[in-house]
Amino acid sequence: KKSVFQQAVENTPEIKDGYCSGLKAVKGSERTKITADEPTFIDGSVNIDSCVLALYPDDARWDYAISFKGQVCFLEIHPAYDKEIKKMNDKLQWLKRWLRTKAPQIDTLPRYSKPFCWVPSGGTGFLSASVSRKKIALLGISYENRLELK
Repeated sequence: KKSVFQQAVENTPEIKDGYCSGLKAVKGSERTKITADEPTFIDGSVNIDSCVLALYPDDARWDYAISFKGQVCFLEIHPAYDKEIKKMNDKLQWLKRWLRTKAPQIDTLPRYSKPFCWVPSGGTGFLSASVSRKKIALLGISYENRLELK
């Protein structure tokens, strides 16, 4: 039986073939940045970026949507430096606009407690109490060293 997330992805023309079970949509090297206390509760994933690359080649696209226990988390794995904060905000604004206009079924699904998560692709450039971390939080983005689905 298909999950609500899988149905929503398949009903979204721009990513309709992008659904993968578990974390299979997440690039292998990046999969180590995600843990789940109950991996069997990962309903599926989609690499939004690779699915829409040809449609929006010059846009700041968001990486992944992951469904865990019926809730969607949008994950971006990206370098963590001050100069990247604006780029992350551009990606978030792109994602919100894309969800609203191109992926309304996904947009209406329940959101994970930290719906928009930024995990550093390399080392982190931010201290936990830094001004940068506050800026990121004000944008509505959770900055985590790894995505821990609980």
